[in-house]
Amino acid sequence: PRLNGGTAKVLKGEFQATLPRLRDENVSLSYVKCDGDMYSSTFECVQFLYPRLECGGYIYFDDYHEFGECQRAVKDYLTQTNQQDVAEDMFSVRQGFGLGVYDRTLTKAKYEAVFWRKECERKEA
Repeated sequence: PRLNGGTAKVLKGEFQATLPRLRDENVSLSYVKCDGDMYSSTFECVQFLYPRLECGGYIYFDDYHEFGECQRAVKDYLTQTNQQDVAEDMFSVRQGFGLGVYDRTLTKAKYEAVFWRKECERKEA
């Protein structure tokens, strides 16, 4: 997928108030960042936006390794939609201390976020 600067739109606000505004729009997304910090907001984000993500698009969960509820929401969604195999394709992001700078020595780095690329065709079980 390509990010088209002419059609890119950033929606700011609480998920439960912001996401319904997209309901009637024919929206396809190439990148989604879910930064919900809690189970309910993370689940709402993935539940509403992941189906609209183009094949080849990326979804990013900022606090996946920081907040257990965020991780649980993602796993619950994948289980409910029979997509547990997606977990095999997740990439964890290391964050350094300070300003979120990547620590190249990895001595102070820790895993914080996770992302994956949506497949164009699902693997057959």
